[in-house]
Amino acid sequence: MQTAECGFGHPPRLLSADRGVHSADTEVKALAAGVNLVALPAVGKVSVLRQALEQSWLWRRAYRWRSGIEGRIASLRREYGLHISSYHELEGMERWIGLGVLASNLRHVAQAQVTRATKKRVA
Repeated sequence: MQTAECGFGHPPRLLSADRGVHSADTEVKALAAGVNLVALPAVGKVSVLRQALEQSWLWRRAYRWRSGIEGRIASLRREYGLHISSYHELEGMERWIGLGVLASNLRHVAQAQVTRATKKRVA
């Protein structure tokens, strides 16, 4: 882990990944880089202290956030064709992903507005 800034000028508040990423070294490096909460589930038999950490409300919430992100990525791939790029090279791929995310966000905004208008009509 060379830098944890990710282009925003500060380290992320949360690091969350699936079970295959966990190692004591990864966790120590992330905390040393300034990450506030590291939600990496341990592999194999874990200590009582580790079990308590992984069962805490904050840790479980952070881990579930990662699951939500994976669902959103799967949705983008399935519904907006992000499984294959129509453009070439890195710049084209970035453009394709940006257009897909924009289309998805516009759909979510439109759905929220329709839901809000329906609730007002019912009330």
